[in-house]
Amino acid sequence: FKLTNVPEVVAAGVKWTDEYVAANFDGTGYGRNSPYPRAKGTCQESSDNFFAFFSMGGWPVQTMGIPPTRNNDLTYAKWAEHALYADATSLHPNQPHLYWQAGVDREERFMDKRQWTFISRDLPSFSSAEETFFVFEPKSQKGIQCRFGERGVTAATHFDSGRNMVAMVKGAKRYILSPP
Repeated sequence: FKLTNVPEVVAAGVKWTDEYVAANFDGTGYGRNSPYPRAKGTCQESSDNFFAFFSMGGWPVQTMGIPPTRNNDLTYAKWAEHALYADATSLHPNQPHLYWQAGVDREERFMDKRQWTFISRDLPSFSSAEETFFVFEPKSQKGIQCRFGERGVTAATHFDSGRNMVAMVKGAKRYILSPP
């Protein structure tokens, strides 16, 4: 099923400007003086628009070759700049694409809320230590995974264990669900 106009998701969509998100990931602007901890994220790069999720430790380079993606050291602000460029130029699928991933540890939901990163503070129903419409069995949840993709990124078919819930804060994404 699909929900629309969830108030805290709508509010995050307004609040999460590139400057706000960069401040909370990179510690720029007002983020330098924030009393809250910064969120952690990683920029990944692919030689084209295709991203495969894999475990680097489980990727045998000798038999499978160079991994399909690599982590780089770009900040969120630099990722966002490239995403705007990808939008403006209709970046060709065969050109390098970037993807930003961030995770909130499952333990964060059980911490004092003053220790929460902006992701948990701005999406409290997804970070609750109590059951909510979005959080089932909080002790067994893995935590929040945030994905920021630029236009044209395609993720490989993959299987996610456990329950998943997607909140589209901004933009659009197409999902193709396959039977197990």
